[in-house]
Amino acid sequence: PAGLLNFNDVKVRRGAKAKVDAVLNVRNGIEISTDSGLSASDRVFASTIRVITRSSFDSAVDVSALTVEVTGGSTLGQLPTTASILRKLALNVGTLTLDAASRIDVTGHGFLGGETSTNPFGSRGMTVGFQAGSNNRNGGGYGGLGGSVGGEVNPVYGDFRDPNDVGSGGGGHF
Repeated sequence: PAGLLNFNDVKVRRGAKAKVDAVLNVRNGIEISTDSGLSASDRVFASTIRVITRSSFDSAVDVSALTVEVTGGSTLGQLPTTASILRKLALNVGTLTLDAASRIDVTGHGFLGGETSTNPFGSRGMTVGFQAGSNNRNGGGYGGLGGSVGGEVNPVYGDFRDPNDVGSGGGGHF
């Protein structure tokens, strides 16, 4: 349900998984630790966000915090785009700390690829505007042309130097 959740602190620990479908406003901080996960489908506001020890934090839209720390083999990512809902990770952060074992990863969460069960275009990938894109095993892309083995390929959009949109899905095979 949509709405607003206000907390002083949020802690997701020891393998717990939490999902929030409302605006999450946390006065102090969010801690996601030790094989845990938090997914948020609306905006997140917190003074600090700590994602530590093989944990994950996935958001669908804006994340605003003074400090975000992603360490210990953890991941900061986005919820996947669907056939009708565009989702992309947008960070508004004062200080971001990311160690060498951790990552920001949005791989595979752009527009749907061909032959995905919820893709209305069958074997064609999906591209900007939720339109049919690449076909016949041709690659999706962003900021450059996807790979081509013949047939239709998504037109180029975006700038790889300033990624601010999701990538298009590649075509499936017959």
